[in-house]
Amino acid sequence: TISSMIQPPSQSPLSTPGRGSASAASMASRVRKEKKEFEPLLKALVNPSRLAIPDDSTNPKTRGRIVSVLSAVAAIAECAPYAFNAKGEGQKLGWGRRAVEFCLDSVLLGKNTRVNASMTMEEESSEEDGDEELSPSKKGRSSKNAKAKKGKGDDVSVHCQMLCGAIEVLVSHIRSTIVNGQRHSEESGAPKLKAPSPDHLQEVFNALVQIIEDGGVPPSSVNGRYCKTSKDRAELRRSASVNLLRLCDANLRLEATYLTPRMWHVLSTALLDSEKPV
Repeated sequence: TISSMIQPPSQSPLSTPGRGSASAASMASRVRKEKKEFEPLLKALVNPSRLAIPDDSTNPKTRGRIVSVLSAVAAIAECAPYAFNAKGEGQKLGWGRRAVEFCLDSVLLGKNTRVNASMTMEEESSEEDGDEELSPSKKGRSSKNAKAKKGKGDDVSVHCQMLCGAIEVLVSHIRSTIVNGQRHSEESGAPKLKAPSPDHLQEVFNALVQIIEDGGVPPSSVNGRYCKTSKDRAELRRSASVNLLRLCDANLRLEATYLTPRMWHVLSTALLDSEKPV
């Protein structure tokens, strides 16, 4: 699994000056290892050919790939925060930041239609993606996925799963960045993690509350294009409610600043939802 590729952060007691320098060196080594292992994977995942919203013209065999991609991105955000938050080359955004912008702006808010990234850096990995489309192993996986979907006609739609996956990426990124940043903030010389901006945090809180308030219709689907069925809308309400509660974790210290009394009232409606899964 992805989480097994790196060692969990050590929970060391308050350090002496000598132990502090050793701890910082160990932490710096862990960060280098994390970036070495996960940055190539993030680069491959955060690619316009993979991180794209499927439409009616998308090949049915690959339409659900975005769900798996977002699941992998969320796992990396959770267990490899330094690699996920690493800066890009020059003035370009890092791979994790591009994924976050895609999830918030394109998937949830409907502002953009593709990844905000320069194609000059993705051409090589895009070509590799095209090669993988022709590989026997990939065809085998696609065939298995297609067969599995035939027996799941009552499941939620791909677009609903994509929206839930985007929410998972955003919340995992916020939680992991803040928790790991706080954990190592007092270690002298240890690499620093920059917390998400207040504007970004407020946008995420607002988007999740709006989904619940609108009955499971995402801001990007005000025209009713996605989440048409009651099952889709219920699943999206469930995802928004659960992840909003995850952001209210006392360790994050976000609730008092970003969750207003009106938002609490909206969140409480999830407990009275007419759909049992919610």
